[in-house]
Amino acid sequence: MSVETSLIRTLIAERFGGEIEELGFSHGVHAFASPPDMIVELCQFLKGHPTLRFDFLSDICGVDHYPETLRYEAVYHLYSLPNKW
Repeated sequence: MSVETSLIRTLIAERFGGEIEELGFSHGVHAFASPPDMIVELCQFLKGHPTLRFDFLSDICGVDHYPETLRYEAVYHLYSLPNKW
């Protein structure tokens, strides 16, 4: 685990507690799950935090988990250009 992985995990946990679920780290990507009503607050935190500075939204994708009942989710790909993560 890299230093930035630990740092990102810690800062999100300190701010949001258990409301944001960590999904892991794979292929150089950190993954977290947010309830839909918290996505704006989470993105504002990630962008505005002086250490994290996730200032680039490269894309938003939709996922259809058919035939599950809660079948749709949105995936946001964020990057910190200053930190190169």
